[in-house]
Amino acid sequence: MGFPNRDSVEETNPKPEFAESIPTSDARAARVQEWITSWFDEHDVVLDGLAKTIKKIHWDGQDIRDQSRYVLERKFARLGLGFYADSISQDIAEACKSQKVRLELAAEKKMALRGGQFI
Repeated sequence: MGFPNRDSVEETNPKPEFAESIPTSDARAARVQEWITSWFDEHDVVLDGLAKTIKKIHWDGQDIRDQSRYVLERKFARLGLGFYADSISQDIAEACKSQKVRLELAAEKKMALRGGQFI
């Protein structure tokens, strides 16, 4: 299978499966590696040595939240994934942002159901 059109990869938002399956902040590196692999799968990217490259990633769930999009982009580029670095790091940042919004909305809803009192 060939490479996807870079423009089509960059212009897409993270697919719901990727964005909604963000590893928890206490997830181990193996879970983050699976999640990153899912991004490549969802974008139909097939690269020789991709699995071996992803195994070099030792970030845990908190790491993907704490690192900026641009730091992640540089790290992906250093791993030899420069062609996809911008797209995947943008999608990771969007997934983190989406999760934060979902959690905030859930907390607001819970507070509203309790009459506006924190429990």
